Amino acid sequence: MEGHNEKAVLAHWVYTRDEWKTFMRKENRRQRFFHWLIHCLGHRLNKAIPEVEITTDKISVGNRYHRINSENGRLRRVNILDEGLINILEIRYDSGHENFEDFMEIRIPVPRGKLKEAILFQ
Repeated sequence: MEGHNEKAVLAHWVYTRDEWKTFMRKENRRQRFFHWLIHCLGHRLNKAIPEVEITTDKISVGNRYHRINSENGRLRRVNILDEGLINILEIRYDSGHENFEDFMEIRIPVPRGKLKEAILFQ
């Protein structure tokens, strides 16, 4: 197709409030107090539950996105972690930027009924 630059959508996930709340509780326990405090302040300002979209070149979480395949960066590892009430898709990729760490990590909750999609992405 001429002029067709869209990347294939591998997954598009929408969460219930309970799923997102469970995920955020687990993430808050993992992070340091400072990061947790920033998140809580930001969370109070924005009560929206983000949607996640995974394409062949990026992952969008709400209005933030991470390029997982770019000119200098690349996908390194994808794991699915069973964390009790929720499964977590853990993605590690090279940032491709000199000013950042060698790798970046994204943790995304897998909504109920979407484990097969997560496994296919993995």
